[in-house]
Amino acid sequence: MFQYLAYHFFVLVSKSFSLFATLAETCSIAGSETSSTAMTHTLMYLVRNPAILNRLYEELAQATASNPKGSLPTYEQIRNLPYLTACINESLRLRPVAANGMNLYGFVLF
Repeated sequence: MFQYLAYHFFVLVSKSFSLFATLAETCSIAGSETSSTAMTHTLMYLVRNPAILNRLYEELAQATASNPKGSLPTYEQIRNLPYLTACINESLRLRPVAANGMNLYGFVLF
């Protein structure tokens, strides 16, 4: 599951500011499923902390520098991104994914 989450997270982050539209679409399709909730919380913390987001972007850019322009990272590239792993783990620590819905700004979404 972590690699799935990391892969889709990379795709969202690499799309610049269109990530919000993609995130909204993902959440509306997936509901409060655990992966979309974890991605939402991780992105929320990254947007609130631009320095962390920039550091993550640099790690992603460096890891995929040899890829052809516009291509997605490989599974092995995603597995070897320690800062991405740390960001996701910290988000899960701060906002654990619960099976009873997602709390978003005081509203519980089911």
